Amino acid sequence: MENASAVKHLSDEELATSVVGGCRFSFEEIVTRYSSRLFYFLRHRTDTDQDIEDLIQETFLKAFRNIDRFNS
Repeated sequence: MENASAVKHLSDEELATSVVGGCRFSFEEIVTRYSSRLFYFLRHRTDTDQDIEDLIQETFLKAFRNIDRFNS
């Protein structure tokens, strides 16, 4: 994928495959799709918004580091 707009229509599985292939825009799209969902999921489980943001960042960092293990 060459640009950010080209990845918006891809499925999550296609995005993961594209990330493994080196597409930075695909991972950005994954973060965009799931950041707010994670935030609201964690909102009632942690004390502060800063803690939530830290957890979200750690989650996406682990996802990025392990994306090559993704098996659809």
